[in-house]
Amino acid sequence: MSNINYAMLAAIVLATRDANKNFAYTEQGDDLNALITAGLVIVNPGMVNGSQIAAKATDAGMAEHDRNENESKPMISGFGSADQAGGFGSFGDPANNGGTAAPATTSAPVVTQPNPNAANVGSAENKTSFSIVGGFVPPAKAPRTAPVGGAAQEKYPFASLKAPRSATDLDAFFVPASAEMPDPVKSLTSAVSAANRRYATITGTKTNKKGKTVNVYKRDVEFAVFAGTQDNTPNGVKGAWIARTK
Repeated sequence: MSNINYAMLAAIVLATRDANKNFAYTEQGDDLNALITAGLVIVNPGMVNGSQIAAKATDAGMAEHDRNENESKPMISGFGSADQAGGFGSFGDPANNGGTAAPATTSAPVVTQPNPNAANVGSAENKTSFSIVGGFVPPAKAPRTAPVGGAAQEKYPFASLKAPRSATDLDAFFVPASAEMPDPVKSLTSAVSAANRRYATITGTKTNKKGKTVNVYKRDVEFAVFAGTQDNTPNGVKGAWIARTK
């Protein structure tokens, strides 16, 4: 990760691991955006201090910090890092018959896929580039809605959003505008509607106005899309928030 500011990441990791802090006010800008995009930190747009925003390291961020720290430690006579037992005990150890300790093996990382069942929404670990934040306050304007349809919900971490703790404390993730998606609110309404249907429970059927039999759904889980504002988006960039509202 050549574009990662490891000094900034280290400060956030140390604060996150401190039970008395759990987050660090961090200067907004390209360095922080790179950490967010890489899924190493999450931010809370509801907690700002001047040009700084509350940032917290994810599990992936702490693992990347530890990996970088281990790689950066000095080597002693080529026998391992200074704080590892292998630094001296690997050679001439009676238990090893004077040989070289076998290299440690590591297993491939396990990637957790979002659980499609409504009962598990909020429990799946987010493995995408979207950062889940708590404390999102929905704007006063009602969210846009759209007809059910589309299959884009697999691209976004709906399964990682936990149930609302209150009307002003929702889990949400931010999708910035791009050349391919200049109006995220409009583009994401179909994905949100599809997700609402995906996590709904079928309770029966009915006949619609066209005489067709369609399913009747009960929504135990609901999502909504909100337009981002200068006050609640990272660095005031244009985009949309997707939040779990139920």
